[in-house]
Amino acid sequence: MLRIRSLAAARLIRLQRAYGHANRGDELMAEKNVQAGMSEYEAAIRLAPEIVELPFGHAVALASIGRETQAAPVFTTVFAAEPIWAEVLRRLPAAGLFPKDQQLMQRVQALKPRP
Repeated sequence: MLRIRSLAAARLIRLQRAYGHANRGDELMAEKNVQAGMSEYEAAIRLAPEIVELPFGHAVALASIGRETQAAPVFTTVFAAEPIWAEVLRRLPAAGLFPKDQQLMQRVQALKPRP
């Protein structure tokens, strides 16, 4: 039983660290420190590759700064793994978390797998 608790604690610590990197990436992007922000997103993904939200945030950041070409394969992978993220993306412009660019949104939404 102790081993199971230890494994659970280790997983929680790993996830906390991953989200810490993602949050720091958001902060750095807000400060216009793109290179450092991207490094933080990448560190988050390395720590918790099973959490689809992390590459989604990375792709959102890439697309938001005009790096749509880099973001596209990430969005494609995210949408294939969990299609709900395409709907989440549609809601981000209203929250100020993604550009209010209808053409960009259409191009990214087109990356969703077809039913």
